Amino acid sequence: MIRKLTLALPGKGLRGGIIDLCVSLGIKFGSESRKYHYELADDCIAHVIWLDPHSIAPALSQGMADVGITGSDCVEEWQLSGR
Repeated sequence: MIRKLTLALPGKGLRGGIIDLCVSLGIKFGSESRKYHYELADDCIAHVIWLDPHSIAPALSQGMADVGITGSDCVEEWQLSGR
């Protein structure tokens, strides 16, 4: 059995572009994709959690998600904070 991934994606103003990117990669979103925590019927991806871009690096380090998309500025800021 393949372990399905949890994605941490930036919400707010980037959500539409992120959904378009995921759809172009073959990830299918349903009508409830606007929820904070969204379950997918996908072969590889089980869940999507929509977070503030600055919360994605901490979520990955805490094991809340397996893969995340955020800006390098958010990662650098998180690293500099010493967390």
